[in-house]
Amino acid sequence: MNTRPVISAILVVLMFVFAACSMSDNPLPIDDEADLLAAMGKINQEIGKVASQMKGQYSPEAFKRSPSLVRDLYAKAFENAGYSYSATLHQLAEEGFDVVLNPTRYTAAAFMLAAVLGGSDFKTEEVFSGQELKDVKDIIGFMGG
Repeated sequence: MNTRPVISAILVVLMFVFAACSMSDNPLPIDDEADLLAAMGKINQEIGKVASQMKGQYSPEAFKRSPSLVRDLYAKAFENAGYSYSATLHQLAEEGFDVVLNPTRYTAAAFMLAAVLGGSDFKTEEVFSGQELKDVKDIIGFMGG
């Protein structure tokens, strides 16, 4: 009996299980300026990669039609760089920050929200939902908004 197809199938399943288990719940390093800037650099590179891979999906016209598309692009770029957009939002909202006393956290929050919400006519509720929506509202409050 040829066991090769069975072994191959098992390996594929294990790869999917490993990938699902290793999905990043890793927030950005929001308290270390050097690490945060390095992570932001990685994410910026990933944004470019993801956007170019999905040219039709991530176009200026598509962004205008779909409020959550920029958020989805950021979340994918975070994931590709080894971080979690949602976990970072939650950590910032849960732990809070003072704009003057925690400039690194402010930088992280501004980085995460500026492209997603900045310059758009969309309401926060059109871009985020559930826990993320609550977290974003808390973060905007910390930022003085």
